[in-house]
Formats: sequence, C-alpha cells, structure tokens
Amino acid sequence: MAQQATSRGVSHAISHEGEASENWMAYFKKAVSEYHDAEEQRIADWLLQSTGTKDMVQRVGTLMRGSWRSDVALGASAVAGLGLGHLAGSLLPASLGPVPYIALLGLGGLLPRFLTRQSMISRNVFQLGGLLFGAGAFLGSRS
Repeated sequence: MAQQATSRGVSHAISHEGEASENWMAYFKKAVSEYHDAEEQRIADWLLQSTGTKDMVQRVGTLMRGSWRSDVALGASAVAGLGLGHLAGSLLPASLGPVPYIALLGLGGLLPRFLTRQSMISRNVFQLGGLLFGAGAFLGSRS
C-alpha cells in the first residue's frame, strides 16, 4: 500500500515537471510582464507623490535623464560592440562588396529595440551595441 502511494506521488510530481518544462517560456513571459507592470506602477506612484507642477517637472526630468548606470551601460555596450565587431571583421573578412557578411550580425541588436517592452535605456544598449558591432566589423575587415 505504501509502495502504491509513493508511486502515485512520484508520477504526480513527474506530471507537474512536464507541465512546468512545457510552459516555462509562458511562465517566464508572465513573470517579466508582472515585473514591468509593478515597475510602471511604482513610477506612476512616485510621480503622483509630487507636491506641485514644479516638483513633477523635476521628477519627469529625472526619469528622462536616467542615471549614471545608464551611461555606464551605454558606454560598455559601445566599447564591446565596436571591439567584438572589429575582432570578428578581422578574423572573418569575407564580404559582399564593401560590407563584410559578419557586419550583418550587428543588425540583430535592432530587434530588441522594436520587439521588447523594455525600458528605453535597455533597448538603446542593444541598438548601440549592434550598430557598433557592424561598424567594428567593417573597420576590422579593412585593416
């Protein structure tokens, strides 16, 4: 009898494991969406706590400027994109006219720009890194 109960418990756990692995992406998308909703609510609450128009204008300015972390992320993306693109362009110089094939991989950085619900800075990091990867590949294939 105990053997049968253990067997049922194990098969029940295995069925949940199968459901979790099948729905992993749906679970992940839901978690990300919930995070973004909570972040948007936090920002809206912060804006509504302003004491007047002048205070709200300052808060909106703070949101638009971003932080030093945003600047560091953009700089790191630029340096990494240009450096990796230059390396890839110098190692794989095959090209279609003046444009090396490997430079087309930089266009992949544009996809998150248009396809995600991320913050403006996150999308700009991908875009800048991708575009500078293409530029670095172009320069690397010329040297």
